Amino acid sequence: MFKKYNIQVPVGGLLTTIQINLHYPLLAKAQVLTGGRGKARGIKEVRDDQELNIITQT
Repeated sequence: MFKKYNIQVPVGGLLTTIQINLHYPLLAKAQVLTGGRGKARGIKEVRDDQELNIITQT
């Protein structure tokens, strides 16, 4: 809908496995069964491979 009205939308995608050549920083969003990912701390900023490994193991 945003694109229809020429509102810029960041490029995103689904990452199901850890891939090489990621462009940091990125935001990782977890599936949270309650409303509000931000309030449930389900959105994390990831700055490097080490941080990505930490959050994917929890």
